[in-house]
Amino acid sequence: MADVDLENNTAIVAEEVVGSYDPNDKQVFPREGLTAEQIAAGDELEYMIRFQNTGTFYAERVRITDHLDTALNWSTLKLEAASHEVTEWQLHPGGLLDVLFDQIFLPDSNTNEAGSHGFVTFSIERNREFDVNDRVTNKAAIYFDFNEPIITNEVIITVPEMVTSTASAPSVQEHPLRLLQINPNPTGGEIRFTPDTKIGEVQTVRVFDAMGRLVLAKSIEQQQPSYVLDLSGLPSGTYLVTVIADRGVQSGQVIVSAARH
Repeated sequence: MADVDLENNTAIVAEEVVGSYDPNDKQVFPREGLTAEQIAAGDELEYMIRFQNTGTFYAERVRITDHLDTALNWSTLKLEAASHEVTEWQLHPGGLLDVLFDQIFLPDSNTNEAGSHGFVTFSIERNREFDVNDRVTNKAAIYFDFNEPIITNEVIITVPEMVTSTASAPSVQEHPLRLLQINPNPTGGEIRFTPDTKIGEVQTVRVFDAMGRLVLAKSIEQQQPSYVLDLSGLPSGTYLVTVIADRGVQSGQVIVSAARH
């Protein structure tokens, strides 16, 4: 399907260049945190943890642990998307999030650079009590097989004050994993995807590269059962396609290969 409106395919992004890229990192959206009004309305923070196997052999198992800050409302935790099948995830008492990719067989970057990447995203609300002078901090540990963990950068945002609760951790089984199914994958051009109707009306589709940079953004004015997006202008690599709707976010990974002729 041809893109009938070529004037809405441009995205301008201003980002601070802070140094070399670490393929194992953690990010939060929105980067500036939430306002008091957004917290009162129940808006969510979305965290993304990215990983890459830079070893010399495939990784059979990848495990991610993340000790969630007490300023976050643990009962609202939802696992949103992942690059590979999540075989198990659990929020332990005390706020320790544990995500497991068992038998992932993640190739090493020397053998298959594009396939060596992975990610997981989760959303969570802030607690309603608010103090703009307080901060929330998070960093994750990434385990490849039985190797020592790789510790990500620390994400710091300004947050409301937390009222500590002794309530037990929520049952994560109440929140099913929502993956955006993308076809064909890999692709040399167009992709088609059908967002989950539970996230509401689609507003924007954004595409991020493996470094987390926004490379494509498209506003959606007319709702459709499925959508077509042309990625033929992007270099070969792994990308995250994120659908932003009025009631949620859904993401999926796609590999772009050289365009077919």
